[in-house]
Amino acid sequence: MLVFGGLWIYSTYTCIKNDILQSNFQDAQIVSQYVNVFINNIAIAETAEAVNQNTIEAIRQNDTVYLRGVGDSLDRVIPNSDVVVILDHDGNILYHSRGANTTQFVASGGLDRAYKKNETFVTGLYLSRTLKRYVFAVAVPVKDDNRVTGYIITAVDPVRLNENIQKWQSDQDRNIIVVDSQGLVVSHNIQTYVDARANLSETMPVQHARNGAEGVVETSETFDRQLRIVGFSPVPISGWGVIVSTPMNVVYSQVLQKVAVILVLLAGGSLVILTISYFLSWYLTDPIVELSNTMRSISEGKYKVRARSDRKDEIGDLSRTFNSMMNDLERTVELEHAVELSKKYQLIFQRAKDPLFSIDIEGKILDANKAACQVYGYTSDELLSMSLSDLTAPEELFRLPSIIEKCITESCVYETVHVKKGGSTFSVEFSAAGTSLGDKQVIIASVRDITDRKQAEKAVITARDKAEKEKNQAIEETQIYLDIMGHDINNLNQTSLMNLEMIKDDPGLTDQEKKSIKAAFRATQSSSEIIDNVRKLQQIITGKLELHPIDLDEMILDCIKQAPIPADKPVNINYTQKPGMIVMSLPLIKEVFCNLINNSIKYSGGEVTIDILTGETFTDGKKYYQITVEDNGFGIPDEVKPRLFHRFQRGTTKAPGKGLGLYIVKSLLEKFEGSIKVENRVPGDYTKGSKFIVSIPAADAGKNTPGY
Repeated sequence: MLVFGGLWIYSTYTCIKNDILQSNFQDAQIVSQYVNVFINNIAIAETAEAVNQNTIEAIRQNDTVYLRGVGDSLDRVIPNSDVVVILDHDGNILYHSRGANTTQFVASGGLDRAYKKNETFVTGLYLSRTLKRYVFAVAVPVKDDNRVTGYIITAVDPVRLNENIQKWQSDQDRNIIVVDSQGLVVSHNIQTYVDARANLSETMPVQHARNGAEGVVETSETFDRQLRIVGFSPVPISGWGVIVSTPMNVVYSQVLQKVAVILVLLAGGSLVILTISYFLSWYLTDPIVELSNTMRSISEGKYKVRARSDRKDEIGDLSRTFNSMMNDLERTVELEHAVELSKKYQLIFQRAKDPLFSIDIEGKILDANKAACQVYGYTSDELLSMSLSDLTAPEELFRLPSIIEKCITESCVYETVHVKKGGSTFSVEFSAAGTSLGDKQVIIASVRDITDRKQAEKAVITARDKAEKEKNQAIEETQIYLDIMGHDINNLNQTSLMNLEMIKDDPGLTDQEKKSIKAAFRATQSSSEIIDNVRKLQQIITGKLELHPIDLDEMILDCIKQAPIPADKPVNINYTQKPGMIVMSLPLIKEVFCNLINNSIKYSGGEVTIDILTGETFTDGKKYYQITVEDNGFGIPDEVKPRLFHRFQRGTTKAPGKGLGLYIVKSLLEKFEGSIKVENRVPGDYTKGSKFIVSIPAADAGKNTPGY
């Protein structure tokens, strides 16, 4: 009866489950076809205008009057449209049914993805700034000789699509879900998932549908983590998917109704059988089963288990005989186990490549392997008559008692010197740990020859000392050359300054001549300052000069005042002062900003505008001042940027220079733990000028992390 009932229940369960599997898969395909038709109706209307030669010509000629007629017509023809937009090839809006001058379709990257696909493109959900709600868009390219010249885009609120799909919801136990190409919910019979635009991209059926697969599975990777029967099907073209699922508890509830009938029939017959079985098992069956379980436990290796033997009948006698037999067997097993362990120990001990010793707490050698005999030159019998002290160099004997004591209580590793049979010594690494053999405390020790390692360490130390000596010698020689060069150039600068001082007030000079003399005077003074700062930088490198607080605001203002402004070129430098940008540096840091400002003036056309911006950033909890110098000059090609800061590397300009300026700027900043990078002033177009971003650690960098 039980077998029949079980087969009947299983058959019922299988039939119900198969019906739901087939129904969910078919419904997923039907809804997928409906969504595809919904989207295709929009795409067909757009395509009709996109292939119209007048539309193509209007986009090419930027004929907004004609395009307004096209857009208004589409707005009327497409019943589900909310916004119609026509774009040119560069993403500029030629028509917008709501009159807006921007579209989130372009801002969210939809246009870029449409260009890559080069055919009808359906977006996922995105937030429309015009409608203030989530929409999806159908974009059809307008092509002229197979080249995309623009796009016709219709944005649609998915509310109507959701309402139409949920009208088919006849079974409240099922869920019909439509997701977009990102896995966001477009339609769901539970409205909260729609309102929240829940992301179901991590669930397995959604992943399959988005990848273009269709089928049906039983899985708990669903939107509510319930075990469900799920049918899924992709929506062509769009990358969307349709999911139709039914909880498994629906299957179980139907099966349980059938089971209830069987259980009622079985209950009566089972009650009679159980009553009879209870009285038989209480007296006879239970003791036999208990003895059988005991024997099974012993067969699994649990030799301590014993049978209950308190009965005074034949079963009790059987249990006591069994327990006595197991006591004898346990002693035999323990002995065999000990012998087996001893064999394994000897096998490992003798085959080891390093010398191994067994030593008692007095240091006497109890056992030694073949490697020990080979390394030390003694026979096995000779080693067993010796102590550890006989193998230890005399100068190391004083350490031996404390080492043995430590190795017994805990593992130990130390380096020492051992003696071979012929008297030669060698460095070893002695690794040991205490253990017990029976009731005896012993030490198991491994010895490794580290003579080669010691020689290598000595060679490394010798090489390091030699390199350090050579480095110090090179620094001293460099310092001598810098001192000689600085002394001679400073003498020449002083002579130039004296002559300029004598003639600068000559009443016969014209205004232009006076201006030139002042510029030469400032340049000569700056040359002397640079020589002084280079000496200081050399002292920083060698650790002979400490940094002190510098206000970057003052450095920038000095560079603006000293900027070499040509008489025939308008130069506009915009800078809002920000005193208090204190860094730990030297006045030499000014050369960073002077170089960038001078380059902006030098590498520009007829008129140049230079914007200097300041700000703060935090990296790994450390505060940095960020100075941005951007201009509208010639710009730097993208292929030149990676090598711009290398020594003797220059841009594409033919202006005079040695290609060292930006290399020196980068080197200076790195000495002060700063950095510099270059970008286009206008992203994607280097011809609109360059933007240099300088970051320097603030003097209080460790104290001003966000949240302090």
